[in-house]
Amino acid sequence: MHVLDRSYAKMALATGVTTLRNMGGYRYHLKWRDELEQGDWFGSQLVLSSPIFNSVEQGDPLSHFTVNSPQRARQAVLDYINQGYDFIKVYEGLHAEVYEAVLDEAMQLGVSVAGHPSYDLMQQNLAAHASLASFEHVEEVFDGFLQQQRNPQKVMLAADFLRENQVPLIPTLAVNQELTLLSIQKQAYLAQQDINAINPFARLVYEQTSFQRWLGSSAELGEYNREVDDYLNELTFSLYEQGVTLALGSDAGALVDVPGPATIREALLMIEAGIPVKEVLRSATINAAEVLNRSNELGRVARGYRADLVVYNEDPLSTPDTLQQPQLVFQNGRLFTRTELMTLQNEGRQHSSLLVSVSRHLIHLLLD
Repeated sequence: MHVLDRSYAKMALATGVTTLRNMGGYRYHLKWRDELEQGDWFGSQLVLSSPIFNSVEQGDPLSHFTVNSPQRARQAVLDYINQGYDFIKVYEGLHAEVYEAVLDEAMQLGVSVAGHPSYDLMQQNLAAHASLASFEHVEEVFDGFLQQQRNPQKVMLAADFLRENQVPLIPTLAVNQELTLLSIQKQAYLAQQDINAINPFARLVYEQTSFQRWLGSSAELGEYNREVDDYLNELTFSLYEQGVTLALGSDAGALVDVPGPATIREALLMIEAGIPVKEVLRSATINAAEVLNRSNELGRVARGYRADLVVYNEDPLSTPDTLQQPQLVFQNGRLFTRTELMTLQNEGRQHSSLLVSVSRHLIHLLLD
């Protein structure tokens, strides 16, 4: 997920998501995490990745740390961990030697690396990816392992690799469905979405990039996206059947959806794909805690664990749609009533202004 405003953490908690893994860190996230831990305001607990590591050629200057030097990458890993980020985020554009340097430096520091595989490194040394804390996006399996072909043998190769190396997969079906519907339904899809929940700076950027891309896509591309989206659901189920561990994450903040509602939609999409409800709930609790390297404090109702609990009117095992409306939320022992959750939900639509949002991001870019 991408927490682009304090409001996103509020909206997520209002939906029953007590902890968020932010997958693209900026300096202001460190401040927000500290504020939440001190109780200055209420929202989901934040576990923070570093800024995204990507190559100079493919990186986004607004949101990525771009690097082609292994030595510079190693220093950046050390610097980001010293600044307080919890783990390192990597992207597929990294050159093989840079990606390996990031993995090695992180291992020496005892910190996790999560994200996309390096396509360059996959061709040279697939085994190096065995140390990833999580493999993001089933689409990356389709692109990286399958080369965008429906190849059962390569699906088995991907499943064997992820299962044998105990690398959890984060499917992120929700964002794939989003881009598919946006490319097919265009403005009609946007009109149905809670656009006001998006931070104004993020919305401005998306209107010039991803929204524009999919709104302007051809009917043929829309149909291709639909076919791929259908296959990604099948692929997720196939990988699950072959023993790959799944953990829940939605990539919210990357397109229209925001953390919280997108999390629940992701869970329901995994169920629609054929994953048993119990396993989807496990992916959002026990498995997610393991990805965060916090399995000794999160993800279970047990003595010594943090008192995070969500109460629903019905049993999610028999009525999964009840996940969309929590009645009570306990976060670290603090009870949020239904009325308080509705207040948080309203605050989830009250963002920082465009000027404030742009200013704090510029400060991050200048200091990074």
